[in-house]
Amino acid sequence: MHRFLLRQGDRRALYLLLSLFVLILPSALSVTFPVENPSVVRAGGAIPVVALLAALAMAAMNRALHVLFRGGRRWLAVVPPAALLIAAAYLTFNWYFVTYDHQYRRSVWGTRDMGRVVRGFADSVGDLDHAYHIPYSHWVDTRNIAINAGDITWRNTVDDLAELRAHKEDPAPKLYILYPGDQDALRVLHDLYPTGQLRRYSAEVAINDFFIFFVP
Repeated sequence: MHRFLLRQGDRRALYLLLSLFVLILPSALSVTFPVENPSVVRAGGAIPVVALLAALAMAAMNRALHVLFRGGRRWLAVVPPAALLIAAAYLTFNWYFVTYDHQYRRSVWGTRDMGRVVRGFADSVGDLDHAYHIPYSHWVDTRNIAINAGDITWRNTVDDLAELRAHKEDPAPKLYILYPGDQDALRVLHDLYPTGQLRRYSAEVAINDFFIFFVP
């Protein structure tokens, strides 16, 4: 296709190929952190060029079809490009809004639901100062919960379970968000608050479930 364009005296394809090579250099030359390569951020400038290279094939086909279909049959030249565009639109919609959506929901933790629970507690029987997140390895980021709870400054994390004993001195209602597999935290909470209420929040995707421990 590129040779066809060059034969027509159109050197834009060559310029695009050279641009593509230059724009992937920020990622290719980042050898200090090899685990970060390939990097979407560093190579982001190459994305529009790749899209243009793909579109050149459509442009070349459209030009050839207009040469093939002349006179009253010229409208036929529109049929193949239109069919390709419709097929591409359908596949893109399905990949992004169905396949990718399903994969995304299975790969990210439900911080939106956690934020809603924290906000609901603060707006009802408690406040944000007595809502806590007990972090767990490779689990959610407290900052994402804060954003979804409506207060980006909220940072109530329990980094050491020994801190929970100090909480007991405060008679105010408390809420703890914790990972379902965190047995150590559950044991300490049950020991400190025998009347505490444990509930499993059932998310849309089961892998995003989390525990809510409420202390009246």
